[in-house]
Amino acid sequence: MGGFNIFKAMKINKIKSAIKYIIAAIAGIFFISYLISDTYTGLSVPETDFGVDTRFEITKVELYKPQQTTPILIQKSETGQWILKQGLGANESAVKDLLATLHRLTTRYPVSLTESPRIKEILKTSGTRAKIYIKANRFRLGPFKFGEYNRLYRHLFVGNDTPKGNGTYMMKSGAHNAFVVFRPGLESGISQIFLPQERIWRNPVIINLNAMSIRTVIVNVPGNTAESYQLIHQGDGQFTMNHYNGEKVDDNHIIDSGRVVRFLSSFTDIYYETLLDDEGENIRKILIEGQPFMEITVETIDENKITLVCWARQLPEDAREPTTGLKRDPNRFYIQVNQSDFALAQYYVFNRILRPFSFFVN
Repeated sequence: MGGFNIFKAMKINKIKSAIKYIIAAIAGIFFISYLISDTYTGLSVPETDFGVDTRFEITKVELYKPQQTTPILIQKSETGQWILKQGLGANESAVKDLLATLHRLTTRYPVSLTESPRIKEILKTSGTRAKIYIKANRFRLGPFKFGEYNRLYRHLFVGNDTPKGNGTYMMKSGAHNAFVVFRPGLESGISQIFLPQERIWRNPVIINLNAMSIRTVIVNVPGNTAESYQLIHQGDGQFTMNHYNGEKVDDNHIIDSGRVVRFLSSFTDIYYETLLDDEGENIRKILIEGQPFMEITVETIDENKITLVCWARQLPEDAREPTTGLKRDPNRFYIQVNQSDFALAQYYVFNRILRPFSFFVN
């Protein structure tokens, strides 16, 4: 009986040893896969290396100033579109320029020893912080990848352009030295590419709808109810035209159906010229008319709603005729989207949707 117990104990010990070897082997495999994964770099990256290797896919960029409470977050969605933190579409042209710059950043020369303390202080206190993230995997075993996530790849301090304009002051987070960095092929500095201002990164397109996706268009012309109306799209090219109070248009008004169809088809690629910065806001308060000339509310079949409020803009003082005084700007006006930011818009883009009721009457 005792011999049986000894044999049994030896067998158990062998099993335990085998389990330990298996665990050690698995741990070794995962450790090796970590070493060759996208998360492990091995050697420290030089202070002079600012660019992002083209092998890596940039998935997110965060831009902010030290005193800025809300950073600008530009990220790639699951569908591959670039969006901002608020879910707004990003300016594809600006993002493309940023990505091309990040992939090509090259060091021109180090900041001199005498200038280094001053430049480093400026970079840390007033420079733009740029955090660049890439797509990475926590583990990779051969062709198999596991644990996909966004890994912080670069953390840069971006300062002003040099006095000669041939580069831009930059420093990597945790580095001891600052450098002048440039983008090959670009003669000027690149500080403007990293400005953390929403007006730069936000997609200027406000509305881009096809006619079949529109449920209602409500137009209010303040102070003129006769020109205000509701247009209800029934589908299949059918519509109902009501007065602004909801009453159906009587038979005395013959509606031009062709104009209605063209109107509903005009809510595509409607974009503003620029969001207003602080200086633009100060100018707006001087030049804007007191009452909007039109309010447009568009609701889609999936219940999204967009509201546009339009104000006439007076000509700047240096553009006014001495004999006429105040005069409306014939090219631009102010627009407020969803009761939020003000933007400067151009009539030639919006004219096709700035239609009063009389436009549809044959």
